[in-house]
Amino acid sequence: MRFKTMLVTTLLAVSIAAGATDERLMIGRFSAGDLQDWQSKSFKGETRYVFDDKSGQRALFADSRGAASGLYREIRVDLNRTPWLNW
Repeated sequence: MRFKTMLVTTLLAVSIAAGATDERLMIGRFSAGDLQDWQSKSFKGETRYVFDDKSGQRALFADSRGAASGLYREIRVDLNRTPWLNW
């Protein structure tokens, strides 16, 4: 019984949070081939990034070949308005 109560409470909380807003905060638009506002951080070497549609849908591919680097984007997120991140 305790598990069922906890499960119902969790589902209710998720439903309320999901219904709280219709806003979407797009973190990245990789399927559109967009890397605007993204920066590279290298720790060792450089990762090569390319957009390709090998699977019929555009995606961002990374080829590190022994490198340690990544892409990042700094943004502010108001979790009360946009509790879900989309990319």
